[in-house]
Amino acid sequence: AVRRGLSGLRYIARLTDGESGHVLWNHALDLPHPFTESLLFDLVSGLVASLGARIENAEQRRVLAKRKEDLDVADLIWLGRWHYHCFTPDGMSTARRLFEEAVSTRKDSADAHLNRAWSVLFETWRTRGAPEEIRHGLVLAQEAVRIDPLDSRAHFLTGAAECWLGNTDRAEEQLRHALDINPSCFHAYGQLGSVLYLDGRPQEGIEMM
Repeated sequence: AVRRGLSGLRYIARLTDGESGHVLWNHALDLPHPFTESLLFDLVSGLVASLGARIENAEQRRVLAKRKEDLDVADLIWLGRWHYHCFTPDGMSTARRLFEEAVSTRKDSADAHLNRAWSVLFETWRTRGAPEEIRHGLVLAQEAVRIDPLDSRAHFLTGAAECWLGNTDRAEEQLRHALDINPSCFHAYGQLGSVLYLDGRPQEGIEMM
C-alpha cells in the first residue's frame, strides 16, 4: 500500500499467511519527494528479494509440521529445500532423496526436476566430483530445461555443468539465455564471469561479476 503522510508518501508492505492470518512480515518506509523512477526500481527490487526469502522460509517451516503421509509434491520440494539449506552431508543426502521422491511422484514437475539437478550439481561442486558425476548432473539439468524451457534456473545449471566440463561455448550460450529469461538470475552472472575468464576474456568476466 502507498498512503499519503504528513511529509509525503508512506509505503507499507505486509506478508500474511492466507490460512492462519498470521502476519509473517511487515515493512514501512517514508518515500522522499520527488519520487523518482530509479527509486521506484530500487524499492520494487528490494521488495521482491525480501518477499522471496520470507515466502521460502515460511513454506519450509510449514511443511516441517506436516506428517510424512500428508506431503504432496510441492511439500516434498519445500522440505527438501529445508534440508538442503542446512548445508550438512546428512541434510544434502535427505534433500536429494526427497527430490527423487518428488520426481517419482510427478514426473512432469519442472520444479522437482530442477531441485534434483541442483542438489546433484551442488554436491558435485562441493566434493569436486569426477567428470562422470558432472555429466550426470548435466543430464538432469537438461531434463529440467526440456520440461520448462522458460525457467532461467535450469539454463543456469546447464551452463554451470558445461563450464565445469570445459565446454565454454555451450556454457556461455546457456548462461546468456538464462539472463535473457531473467535478468535477476544472479547465479548466472557469477558463473558467466567465470566462463568468460576461462575463455580468455577476463575484463568481460569482471564486468559480469
